[in-house]
Parts: sequence; C-alpha cells; structure tokens
Amino acid sequence: MVADKDGLIVARNHNIDQTIGKYLSRPSLDARGRGGSGIYYGQNLEGIPIISAYQISPKTGWSVHFGVPLVIYQQPMAELKRVIVVGILLTSLLTMAFVMLLLKEIKRRQTQLTLLEQKNRLESLGELTGKVAHDFNNLLFVIMGNLDLIDKTPSSRPKDRLTAIRMAAERGARITKDLLAFSRGGNAEPKVIELNEHIRNLIMTVRERFSPNVEIVFDLNESSLFVEVDDVQLDLVLSLIL
Repeated sequence: MVADKDGLIVARNHNIDQTIGKYLSRPSLDARGRGGSGIYYGQNLEGIPIISAYQISPKTGWSVHFGVPLVIYQQPMAELKRVIVVGILLTSLLTMAFVMLLLKEIKRRQTQLTLLEQKNRLESLGELTGKVAHDFNNLLFVIMGNLDLIDKTPSSRPKDRLTAIRMAAERGARITKDLLAFSRGGNAEPKVIELNEHIRNLIMTVRERFSPNVEIVFDLNESSLFVEVDDVQLDLVLSLIL
C-alpha cells in the first residue's frame, strides 16, 4: 500500500476500488507520525489484525506499507512453541520414567545383595556352628561316659566335685543342642529361671578356673528373682564376665 504525504491511499494491491483516496488506518498514521521507518501492529481497512512495516520517502513524504496478517506471521512461532512444549513434556516424562526405573533397579539390586549377604553369612555360620556342635558333642560323650564310670566306682574324690563336673557336662549338652538347632535354622526358646540359683550353679561349674586362694563372694538379691531368658545365651554372657 502506498500513501501520499497527507496519508491518503494512492495505491493498494487489495480492494483497490474501495480504498483508493481513503486515509490510512489510525495505527498506520501514528506510525507515520513517528517518521522514518519501522514496524507496527494494527488492523487493515478490512479489520484484519496485521503487522506492518513502513518506509517514508525523505524527498516526497510518501510512504510505503507492507502488512502481513498476524495469523500467518505468528504461525511458525506458534508451531515452534507447540513443538517445544511437546518436547519438554515428552522429555520430562521420559526422564521421570528413567529415574523411576533406575531407582527400582537400584532397590532391587540392593535387596538382592542384602539377601545374598545374609544367605552367605547364615550358611557360613551354620556350617561353622554345625561343625563345632558335632565336635563338642563327641567330647561330651566321652566326658559323660567317664563320669558314669567314676560314679559307679568307689572313689575318694568329693561328691560335690563330681556334681560340679556333671552339671558342667549337662550344661554343655544343652549348649550343643541349641547349636545344632541353630545350624538347622531353629531358634532358642526363652524360659523362666530363678536368677540367683542359676548364677550360683554357674559359679560352681567354673570354680576350677580360679586359684585355690581366690575367695568367691556372692552379692545377690536376697529375694527370689525370676526372669524369662534363654539360659544358654545368659551363660555365654556370664562366661565372658567370669
């Protein structure tokens, strides 16, 4: 579109008969008022939103205007925005899916490693426990057999010594039983015992460890104290102290 220095349209490539001799639209006139050249938004004479570029001749004051409908002008950018948005959404979804799968795989591997470590530890401990239990059981068989012979044969040894030895052997038999049960996957069962009496009996079985000039003094609760505990595990703990 071409307009003279007063803003009257002298040439146009669309609807020439209806527009020749008319004034430019208000956005076009405002743009011309700023002089020189530039770009402006507005509507053409048919009311269609457009973006226009213009140039004013410094010699004649006439101007040339070139307008493009906004729909056409913005279509590539709109398509690009849609592509970017869709790409961002797909990338986010794929990233989330990848992270979830990665976390799931890490958790699965950690679980497998934990189970494998526990299995190997239990197998090793079970094999060791079974071997110790069988060896200990063979030793107890010899001890118990000799005790029976001593008990049936007249001897000058004190009876309490034989009683202490027998109690130690019987305690060892219970430990062996629990070790064998553990090697097969069994669990020890707690039971109610009188703690003071249990400690006295345990001291009697380990008295031989001490020198004859060592005096053992009990400082126990005067009243009976019943506890529910695994007596074998209790003996192991007390043996560490003694």
